[in-house]
Amino acid sequence: KALDEFGRDLLNAGHYDSDLIQEKLDLLYQSRISLLEKINTKRRLLQNTLNYFTFERDCDELKLWAKEKLKMALTRDYLDTANINIKCQKHQQFLNELAAYQPKMDSVILTGQKLIDEQHGQTQNINQHLTELEDILNKLVEAANEKSDRLKEATDGQAFTRGLEEIDMWINDVENTLTNDDFGKDMTSVQNFQKKQQLLENEFSLKKDRIDQLSKDAEHFQQIGHFDSNNILKKQIQLVTRFQSLLDPLKQKKEKLDASAEFQRLLHNIEVEEAWIREKEPSIMSTNRGRDLIGVQNLLRKHQALMGELQNHESQIRTVCNEGEDMINQGHFSSAEIKKHIVNLQTKWQNLKEVSIQRKHDLEDSLQAQQYFSDAKEVESWI
Repeated sequence: KALDEFGRDLLNAGHYDSDLIQEKLDLLYQSRISLLEKINTKRRLLQNTLNYFTFERDCDELKLWAKEKLKMALTRDYLDTANINIKCQKHQQFLNELAAYQPKMDSVILTGQKLIDEQHGQTQNINQHLTELEDILNKLVEAANEKSDRLKEATDGQAFTRGLEEIDMWINDVENTLTNDDFGKDMTSVQNFQKKQQLLENEFSLKKDRIDQLSKDAEHFQQIGHFDSNNILKKQIQLVTRFQSLLDPLKQKKEKLDASAEFQRLLHNIEVEEAWIREKEPSIMSTNRGRDLIGVQNLLRKHQALMGELQNHESQIRTVCNEGEDMINQGHFSSAEIKKHIVNLQTKWQNLKEVSIQRKHDLEDSLQAQQYFSDAKEVESWI
């Protein structure tokens, strides 16, 4: 710049060799322009090289990061549903990290495209880097989405399995209840068992609705291609089979409880009849035959009334015994005990009737004797 100013001063001063000075100034100017162009060209080349190596570094870092994350995304830890919530949380953190890296990915890809548009000398290498980066990033996104789907399936599968386990435990309890041979020792205990049976039948209706829903879920898992759909379907079929296997025992349990209640009612009726027999026994088995004619006549009149009661009551005894016989003929599980009680009642009833007849004969004999004594006394008095 100083040399240029000096030359300009000489020209302005009217130097005798102005033409040569002007020529030198022009040559100096052209040299300076040429040098500046070379410097700028060198600067551009260096900047392009820097941009390329920066792109290459960023691209390699991203590819390395993506490969590491791809390994994580491809793990099949969802196959084990233990701690599935923690696994879902970790995957969500991974998705957040992936989202956070998205601007950097876009920036690197945009830089590569810009270098290509500027016809950079490393265009072929840049294209290769971009292809590799986009390929690994696409694989990473695809694997991340696939992992999200599989974790959701695992979560749904775990909820399904818990539902199955809940029903399984309920079935175990029901099986123990249905195999219990205690049908009650008296009417109160039988009625308590019947109330529990009714509650159990109500539960069956609710559980059936739940099992129907689980069956629909299993079918849905099959349709969407759930990774564990075959195992889920197998468990669902086993559950339905177990549930259906309870229906006959449930029905049989109800029938036996009804039969037990019928048996207790029969025992009650038999006890009522036996109590009635015990009530009549003192009068029928009395050895009092009267001490005079009037006394015997009164006793005989009372006994005849009592025999009328027996005759009227016999239909009730027969009804109770017929009920027991019907239960035996229908194969009641307590047939032997029913038979024993019926025979015992019939024996007591027969004994009561026989004693009643004997009592009648005894009183009639006593009446004849007292009538004889009365007639003899009248004759004796007359004589």
